[in-house]
Formats: sequence, structure tokens, C-alpha cells
Amino acid sequence: MSGQRFLASAIIYKPGEGILLARRSQQETSSPNTLSLPFTYLTAQQGKSLSRLPDYEDIRPQLTNAVRNQLGIEVKLHGPVGERSGFRGEGIGEDYLTVVDCLGEMTGGKLKPNGHDFTEAAFMDPFTSFIGERKKMELGTQILLATVEAELDFFYPPPGAKKTDLHILSAIGASQHQPTKPTYAIRIHSTNAQLEPRPFVPSLHYLHIKEYTFDDNDTQPWRIENGPQWFTSEMAKDIIEGISSTRSSIESVIIHCSAGKNRSPGVARALNEIFSFGHLSALLRGNYPNANHHVYQTLKEAAKKHL
Repeated sequence: MSGQRFLASAIIYKPGEGILLARRSQQETSSPNTLSLPFTYLTAQQGKSLSRLPDYEDIRPQLTNAVRNQLGIEVKLHGPVGERSGFRGEGIGEDYLTVVDCLGEMTGGKLKPNGHDFTEAAFMDPFTSFIGERKKMELGTQILLATVEAELDFFYPPPGAKKTDLHILSAIGASQHQPTKPTYAIRIHSTNAQLEPRPFVPSLHYLHIKEYTFDDNDTQPWRIENGPQWFTSEMAKDIIEGISSTRSSIESVIIHCSAGKNRSPGVARALNEIFSFGHLSALLRGNYPNANHHVYQTLKEAAKKHL
């Protein structure tokens, strides 16, 4: 093995048209003349060697620049959706790769491959474009196909599907939020809060505001108790029934806790899956790796009982 390398690929999605795939040039030493996601090998700052996958904030500019240089387009990356590791090939001397795929959208430029990295590119259906034994495909392609298979309703929404805006906020962010659509708000407080909750900006768009008090207690990856009040099945039932009874009238949901990193993402991930809000679950997992699992699982179980 020649060493550990890190690579990022871009899943650039256009509704109704598919995923942007490009054909590698004959000059490419790895899999020439094959279809691929646009990608880049990741480098460390100031010439340092990489010992682990960089944080997403370091990945984003490198991948954005690579897509611009390779295909002539501007992209907005939304976050990581999957990660895999493995050998590039079966022979001695091959690199051991860790690959992360990031979801994005084309925001500008004209699709024009540079000829050196890629010779052609188009939005395609990945299932018909990649045929063969999956374990022999590039790692980035494996992540892509697994992601699309797991979330067909996102990539191939059924007719009449309604997407609901989803805002995951901190307490400060929620107090500054100004809704523009009919909105259902879920406020999460802690038992040890030192100050009164910050008020929302007054708005007629707030159709419902529900408040819950529970602490950031979790069971995974290990038991964590930050206060006396756990999220309960009764709270989960109330949230499920509240959203269910107003689903047809709301176009936006905001959920906030203190920092917007643990409890509110746990609620948001569950509600997105339960009510088909139209957001990519893998992206929510990637953007909120510390989402409270106990909250998420309790809501999922409540949905099975009460819907």
C-alpha cells in the first residue's frame, strides 16, 4: 500500500434531470474513459500531510474549486451525504482511499469540461448509467447509488409531492427568524435555563407555536444526562399529532433548541422522514452528526403507534 489518501466527490442534482456525471479523459491514470462524479483529492493546509478526513468547512472550497476548474460551473454544496473507505484496486501499491460525497446544486456557469480531467458531462439517471458489479465501482459511485436507492422520494419525487421548508435553529437564530410562509414552530427549552426564552419576531405567519422543556439527554453513542428531564413518548405523541393535524396548512417548520446542534436536529430528522418534508435524510445526518438519537428514535416509535 502506497498510503492513505482522501477524496471528495460532488453529487450535483437537478430535479427532473438527474445527477451530473462526467466522462474521465484518456489522460486520467485512474479509470480512464469511465463515467464519474466530479471529484478532487483533498490536501492539507500549509503543506501538512492529512491523517484524517478534513472537516467539511475545509472540504467545501477544495471541491467547489475543483468542479469549477473541471467542468466550468459554479456549485453550491449543501453538505456530506456519505463516506466509504477501501483500496482503489486489488494490486500492491494501490492507495487506501477515504471518500466523502457531498450534495450540491449548479448555480452558474456553462457546463464545459476542460478536456484534461473530463471530456463530456451531462445530467443523467445514475441507475441506467452505471451497470455492473457495484463492489468493483469507484467508492464515490457506490455512495451515490446507495444514497439514491435509500431516498428515492427525494431524487424521484412522486407526482404532487409537497416540500416543506425546514429550519433548524439555535435559540438566538429562532428569535431573529422572520417567516415568510405559514409556519409551525417547535421551541425546545432546558430545565436549567438561566434566562427567559427569547421572544419570536411577531408574525402572522406563525400559525402554531409549541413549547417543550427537556434536556439534551441521550443513549448513544453512550448514555449522557445533562439534566433531569428526558424527552418522553408523551412529548413525541404531542409533536406527531400537532404536525399531523396541521400538515395541509403549513409550508414551513422551524425547530430550535439552545444551540441548534443536538435536540432540534433530532426532532427535525425524524419529522422529515415521518411526514416526507422533502429533504435528503443523508444530508441532515451529515450536517448534524450530533443529532440526539434518543429524541429521533422516540419520535419514530411514536409515529408507528399514532399515525
